[in-house]
Amino acid sequence: MPNWKKVAVSGSNVNFSHVSSSGNIDAVGTISANSFVGSGASLTNVQRVPETQFLTVTSSTLIQNSVMGLPSSQTYTLSTSDNEYLEIFVDGMRLNRGTDYSEVNTSSVRFLISVPSESVITYKSLELL
Repeated sequence: MPNWKKVAVSGSNVNFSHVSSSGNIDAVGTISANSFVGSGASLTNVQRVPETQFLTVTSSTLIQNSVMGLPSSQTYTLSTSDNEYLEIFVDGMRLNRGTDYSEVNTSSVRFLISVPSESVITYKSLELL
């Protein structure tokens, strides 16, 4: 039985069901996929999916100017004037950076407002790889 090979002609629109390589693959244009396999550790300039952590203030009211660390060792990239890498919500309402909270370092914030006890604080952080 013959073993047929397909030839891709320059300028044609070719659709392959499987491509494998033992070396580098160079492309001009956009490469897209429905899924990705592997750690992605060598990828650069890619934003991660936001990490979301929930924290319930149970003991007492969180008073104004309190510094609080993010839960579960969560960290984020410090914001710049154009990019914000941390979002904080109290009972579902988004707080404003600079008005309601300020960044202290990559793992803690200063609340510039009081937060009542039993409030649910949600942290969403995004880091650049």
